Amino acid sequence: MLIDIDVNVNHDDHVTDGNGWVVRDARERSHTQRHQQLLTAAEQVFAERGYDEATMADITAGAGVSRATAYVYFSSKEDVLLALAQQVVAEFIAAQDVPPGDPWTVLSQTCRRTAQALWVHGPLLEVMTERARRNEDIRALHDELWHRPVRRFARYLERERAAGTIHPVASSSIVAEFISSTLRSGALDRRTQSRSAQNKFVDSVIEVGATLIGIDPSSHTHQEQS
Repeated sequence: MLIDIDVNVNHDDHVTDGNGWVVRDARERSHTQRHQQLLTAAEQVFAERGYDEATMADITAGAGVSRATAYVYFSSKEDVLLALAQQVVAEFIAAQDVPPGDPWTVLSQTCRRTAQALWVHGPLLEVMTERARRNEDIRALHDELWHRPVRRFARYLERERAAGTIHPVASSSIVAEFISSTLRSGALDRRTQSRSAQNKFVDSVIEVGATLIGIDPSSHTHQEQS
């Protein structure tokens, strides 16, 4: 369906000129960009200085915006961290949203995407862990970050087990927890290592994970290397 740009009334019943939509879209994009600039700067500041030493002035300087502009989006430093935590949780959940495929492909892609998120956001995760002891909202997001992906993974394994495509060595929940916790702790420990070392670790987690869910990793690793 084509939309006539030169309308005079928008869906909010506000009278506009022919360029009204373009102007509004540009403002919305600018608003979103400034919001993301602040979040990106905040993550860097928290990583470098820690939560307690970080200030809103540090964040606004890193984002290149005024403090007045920052307070349009966030009421406090705690509010910034909450928004960052929500964004990171969404990213970790999205790491599991891989295209449909065989269990090996799903396992491999999910592990690689999750590991990448762990390497990128490692310092922020440490801040979240520390603040979770003092802030209920952060604690809820912290718990969701670590537990929700495991539950989703366990449900996926259970569906595949019921379909007969995998044969886990233990219950789906135990296997999902073991693979997830191994990947999480190992990836964070290797956050500053070379990319080659990081990839080698993830490869090993995928191979062990494949064995645990009851598929032969050897044929798949040969295919990936060919």
